[in-house]
Amino acid sequence: MALLASNNARAQQVGEPLARWTAGTLDIHHINTGKGNAKFFVLPDATTLLVDAAAAGGGAHNTALQPDGSRTPGEWIARYIAAMAPAVRKPSLDSAHLTHLHGDHMNAFADVAERTIATTVTA
Repeated sequence: MALLASNNARAQQVGEPLARWTAGTLDIHHINTGKGNAKFFVLPDATTLLVDAAAAGGGAHNTALQPDGSRTPGEWIARYIAAMAPAVRKPSLDSAHLTHLHGDHMNAFADVAERTIATTVTA
């Protein structure tokens, strides 16, 4: 069994901007808006996937709104996707997946889809 290691792999430091995706790598982003969580994947071939997109009405228990309350959770998720999507293509989602049909996992999907599509069309 061979163990593969990357020379450019290193731990992310607090306060440092995340490195952009590069071809052949798998990026997994955990997004916390304070009203729930979402996961954004960029696969090695630049395919993108969003898993869950929460927008719990009352917010997550004992969690501050992230980055703040000036936008909806869907807006924050869509802006994050636009910022972190592969530079080789327009920011968009190839697919989305719900783990289950509860509001705390799905309420922001329509907002994310609308804003991601709008970003794709106007970018």
